Amino acid sequence: MVNSEQSDQGDSIVVDDDLCYFLFFADCRGRPEFSLPKTYFGNCLASYIVAVNRCELVGKDGIVVAANGIDMRIRDFKSDAVLGSETMIVDFKELFKPGKSVVLVSGSPKLDVYGTDFGWGKPKKSDVVHHDSSGIISLSDCRDGGSGIEIGLSLERSQMANFMNIFQGQLDDICTSVACE
Repeated sequence: MVNSEQSDQGDSIVVDDDLCYFLFFADCRGRPEFSLPKTYFGNCLASYIVAVNRCELVGKDGIVVAANGIDMRIRDFKSDAVLGSETMIVDFKELFKPGKSVVLVSGSPKLDVYGTDFGWGKPKKSDVVHHDSSGIISLSDCRDGGSGIEIGLSLERSQMANFMNIFQGQLDDICTSVACE
């Protein structure tokens, strides 16, 4: 996504040493620090922010750099679920100022959206409709069950076109390298 953003904005606006942010949430309902009853119906989330220099993300090992940053924050969650919660609101206000490069992940395949029945039957299709800005990824379980995941992506039109071209090129590279082996 960062590569598609760079292609969209051109080199004059995007600076290689700018920080890019990845924001995700973790479900804390099962954590011993919170001692919620099993019948609790609601949210109990912790938020985590990964910050990486743009030049590292667009480099050859960008996906590895991103994965290592996410892994480090997951380890933080496992050791202390409330780590950083005292500055969460201030962090969010700073993070969502204009000009920041932010990717946010919402939802979870563990929420069992397609298994939920509020009395009028299970849903045939579920879409996340609260995407009011660019750079949001939504995750949910797969409609036909199994271990699949539905992924939604919200980008501005020109960035989406760039993203699709880059993504297709990477898929082609993977297919070519797999076919060669």
